Amino acid sequence: GVRWKAALPAADAPRLKEPLKPVFEEVPVYSVGRVGPEHAYVGDTWLIKTYQGGILVDTGGTSGIPLTLERVRAAGLDPGDIRYVLLSHTHGDHLNAVYLWRARGAEVVAPASAAFGATWVVPQWNGYGVSAPCPIDRPLPLRRAGDEAETTLCGVRVKAIFAPGH
Repeated sequence: GVRWKAALPAADAPRLKEPLKPVFEEVPVYSVGRVGPEHAYVGDTWLIKTYQGGILVDTGGTSGIPLTLERVRAAGLDPGDIRYVLLSHTHGDHLNAVYLWRARGAEVVAPASAAFGATWVVPQWNGYGVSAPCPIDRPLPLRRAGDEAETTLCGVRVKAIFAPGH
């Protein structure tokens, strides 16, 4: 039988009145995550706009998704045009929502060493809200401090340097 009868309230994030401006003038990087002092569930998320679509650097927590979607739109990009998520590291406030972006079609790029954290540790032990296991689609050969790797995302050459911790 039915075990839940209460309707849960749901609302979209409020529309931004002004277009979102880049962090630095004439550099297509936008802050699309945290907007105030909150941290644990939203975190910092950065959008890099390119002619081939968007790259998100980190995803924040799942509770921040409505806000992030609105801020991506306000930056002038359809959220469906996010092609890649580039994870800086495997703390819950940086990757909890990665599986939602992957479900929307984004490819997950991260150090090869992030696979264990993204598929097992964070979903099991994380204190940052809901998380589901998420495979790394493009593992970068970064395992130790100082390791470097280059890849191309949306036509942009990206150089990644492994630096442990925050």
